[in-house]
Amino acid sequence: MKLKHLTALILFFSVTNAFCQNQITLSTSETIVGKSLVDNSDIIGKEYTFPDHIYKTYFDTASNYLTVQLRGIKGKYYNNKGKIVQVNTIDNSIIWSKEINYQNTQIQHHNKIIVQVKANQSQLLDIYSGNPTFELKNHIYFVDSDFNIGIGYKSSSANDFSNKLEGVNILNGSILWQREINREFGWNNFFYINDSTVIIVSAGIHSLNVKTGQGWDYNAETGHNDYKGTVAKNVAGAALGVLTGFAVVSTGHNVIHGMASNVLMDSNYFYFASKEEIAKINKATGEVLWKSNFESFAGQSILYMDSSNIYMINKGLAKENNSQQISYKKPFLAAFSRQTGQQIYLIPFEEKDNPILGQIVKNDYEYLLFKNKIVKYNTKTRNNQQKQYDTKQFGDLSFFIGNHVFVKNDEGSITNLVASDTTKFFVYSESGTVLSIDENLNICNTISNDKLTVSSVNGSALSFFGNQDKTLIMNGQGEKCAELYAILNPKNSYIIKNTLYYINDKKLCIINLDNLDK
Repeated sequence: MKLKHLTALILFFSVTNAFCQNQITLSTSETIVGKSLVDNSDIIGKEYTFPDHIYKTYFDTASNYLTVQLRGIKGKYYNNKGKIVQVNTIDNSIIWSKEINYQNTQIQHHNKIIVQVKANQSQLLDIYSGNPTFELKNHIYFVDSDFNIGIGYKSSSANDFSNKLEGVNILNGSILWQREINREFGWNNFFYINDSTVIIVSAGIHSLNVKTGQGWDYNAETGHNDYKGTVAKNVAGAALGVLTGFAVVSTGHNVIHGMASNVLMDSNYFYFASKEEIAKINKATGEVLWKSNFESFAGQSILYMDSSNIYMINKGLAKENNSQQISYKKPFLAAFSRQTGQQIYLIPFEEKDNPILGQIVKNDYEYLLFKNKIVKYNTKTRNNQQKQYDTKQFGDLSFFIGNHVFVKNDEGSITNLVASDTTKFFVYSESGTVLSIDENLNICNTISNDKLTVSSVNGSALSFFGNQDKTLIMNGQGEKCAELYAILNPKNSYIIKNTLYYINDKKLCIINLDNLDK
């Protein structure tokens, strides 16, 4: 990336707190990072250069503190050890620095709270000093910063993985409540339904008042242990992430999990499918209004509804061990009465190891993508049409293309691919060719991969598209308004309050987007 430095201020800071004995060197500069395509003026960014590769960053808008995790790279692999550096972006000073072992430690950010999780125990770090305020024998899963409550599972040792969920006052470390919620196969999802009530999807559905721990439980099977397979053990809460709470290490059997649907809801009820059944549940009380069992086990599934029925697309997929996706049983389609739960139909697909890879619902039709065919099913008449495709020519079919993909036209313009022709479906194939398919499942056109581009950063009315060694920026009207001298992608870039942050190895650049399209 070619950068022209306007002003540079090299700042050297010695961090002398108890966590760091090595000097941390930070340089900052105002830098030309791109140009406006409206008036040809330079775009100026603030650039921070750190002594090692930037692994992750987090910016707290309330304190203007930037937390940077450094982690060097040797060859193709990350180093196990690195540092956390806290920067005051007002005066560009380093507040503190701390060493970290990424092999056994996670860092979580919750507004002004930093949680360090190690061996199923959590330390809350003071953002101003990096010092631990206290240590909890608890793996914190998430923090409600409005009520200053951390929620996670109690553990007495590194190998203790109980199902006892706790609410902890993060200001003083006191235990506020305890409750049993099964996490044997990890959390599938969680979300708020009001200011203080969370829904946890884990071996069923559970409502949880974050202040009291009270709520209802609907228990269901969402996984099982496979003793015929190779060695595995559920060690909930390791390096796979805060919300899944699931990881596997080598010991004795395979763990099959992820057998759950989305949580579908209307004003009063939840609808949820698990391994063995689908149920309608009162949102306020947890009362099960009805449930209906399947003729065979289900894996990952999608639910949607109309005014009369709940429709289910069971993909024939599950997760194995460390969330590796596998074929599981046979996919099927089903419909149930919203009022009574009576099964209207259940239609299995008999091919083994051929799961549903994508689905589009349009009017009364479900379009189901398999690796070698598309099935069109009418949910009202129950008629179906299917077409096989030449996988020798295109490779296996992979997925339906979504709204984030754009096509570069010959005259240089960029158009949203899906919006360019709403009478067609666009399917990405293993060969990199996109198939344009009409509603009768005929291939009308093909598009080569080099004509595609993806909007790389979300969080703004602007769209960002990689173009060789630059990123093109378009405004909400689809007009080119600027370009940046760097390639952005979702892994190295994010936007907070219309400010763009992007990482380039040891550099972090910050750009105000407010006047970019004017």
